[in-house]
Amino acid sequence: MKPIEYFNILKGLIEVTTYPGNSSDGGTAYHVFKNFKELVAGKTGTAEVTGGKSPHSWFAGFMPANNPEVSIVSFVENGGYGSEVAAPIAKKALEKYIELKNNNK
Repeated sequence: MKPIEYFNILKGLIEVTTYPGNSSDGGTAYHVFKNFKELVAGKTGTAEVTGGKSPHSWFAGFMPANNPEVSIVSFVENGGYGSEVAAPIAKKALEKYIELKNNNK
């Protein structure tokens, strides 16, 4: 893979949690990470299941996006949409990570 291809992938992961223009253009997890202390890169997901059950909800990401020091995966079986269920869980865990990191300085 060429370096520019890696950059485009990273840019896409950052756009999931931010917005490239006005706030109506926000990524799927923009509403969750809006005003977050660090730049998070990630991907939301919703995995459909059979049998009339709710889909699985997931979010995978890392922060800070420009110099990663922590990664996270949040998965909720039959939880619903990734941006509505798993991403907020990941945000809470990342907030706790920042809190603990700051308390240990």
